[in-house]
Amino acid sequence: MFYVNPSYMKLQSAILSLMCFVFGFCASQGDSIPAEQIEGTYAAETSFNVTDVSSGNSLGTGKIRDTIFVKRKQDGFEIVNKKWRMNSFDMEGWKNLDQSTDKPMATYEAVYDPSDSTMNSDPLGFMPSLYLDLKTKKLFKGKDRSHGYVKVN
Repeated sequence: MFYVNPSYMKLQSAILSLMCFVFGFCASQGDSIPAEQIEGTYAAETSFNVTDVSSGNSLGTGKIRDTIFVKRKQDGFEIVNKKWRMNSFDMEGWKNLDQSTDKPMATYEAVYDPSDSTMNSDPLGFMPSLYLDLKTKKLFKGKDRSHGYVKVN
């Protein structure tokens, strides 16, 4: 049978507890980003020339307004994407693109990963990751960051 000094055990326990507290506190402080900085409405608008398929003549310009809504959920965020299109040459106004070939992404739940500033679908890989730049308040669909969505509220 081994005899262990009780004061030595208390010292070991105190040191272990202190290390857990310090490492846990530092890790949680670095990873905690207020949800208010993440959630919001991110929008991008693209203009393009529309040509008549049969004649090749320009009909005018078209615009696509692409909006991503990031809403706080209990354990993460809900990602909702909406798209609208408007042509300068017709009187139809803004049309919802939910049923078009250029339709929006499906709604899904995501978790923010502060290590690389990504919004990842839950389950992972279900939908493409979104990349968030908190400094510029932009959201990107791809790693190349060529097409950004600006936070509007």
